[in-house]
Amino acid sequence: MRPELHAQLMTRGRMTPVELENLRVTESEGVLQHLVAVRARMYSLMDVAEQQDDYKAAAAIGERIVKNLETTAKLLGDLKTGTVNVTNNLLVMPEFHALRTTIMQALRGHPDARADVVAALQHFQSADLPNVESEQEREAAEPALAKAREVTRRSRAKRQVIEGEATRVRTGS
Repeated sequence: MRPELHAQLMTRGRMTPVELENLRVTESEGVLQHLVAVRARMYSLMDVAEQQDDYKAAAAIGERIVKNLETTAKLLGDLKTGTVNVTNNLLVMPEFHALRTTIMQALRGHPDARADVVAALQHFQSADLPNVESEQEREAAEPALAKAREVTRRSRAKRQVIEGEATRVRTGS
């Protein structure tokens, strides 16, 4: 942590949300840079252990490298734990509309069957089932979508920092 940032944190009361977010991003980048630097040193140590035929030490260092990679992947959002629920609304999918059109065209010559299929399809468009999200639902979902877009943007930025740091470590710059 930069000395001026540390002094600011020690002498100041509550931080604004913007300052907290900037601190979180700065600290995350610092953690990731540290993980990359430590991993580079572990690779060097593993090479030395292998050159000395100390395979037990090399294997132990290899395990620590894997742990480092797991931690890095979790921080970047590349490795997630837990469950994710996905809900697909069939009625808004273009494939559903194409299928429905194809079926209706095929049933043109069979009016009774066509009427039965129309009745069955109308069940899916009843008031009990959501047809398309409303403007209010879209507005309500916007903060979550904005947060997801920001997480994606930060994740990409962190990857660039790590890739740059890894290149710097490899080239010895």
